[in-house]
Amino acid sequence: VDFNEADALEDHLVINVRAEWNKLQKYYKKLDDLPVYYAVTILHLYYKFYCNNSWRKHPEWIESLDA
Repeated sequence: VDFNEADALEDHLVINVRAEWNKLQKYYKKLDDLPVYYAVTILHLYYKFYCNNSWRKHPEWIESLDA
């Protein structure tokens, strides 16, 4: 990142957000691999609450946990 550029901070933010999104997608895809992750996520109230609030824009993700 060239911090002498005016848009450098915005570029840095976009790059990091995309990297984190890719990391989250990687771990989300692992849920399909092992059913135990479903059980742990649903049984732990904090994570169930977190998933329901954080994934409102992706209802299919929530439905896959509740199935």
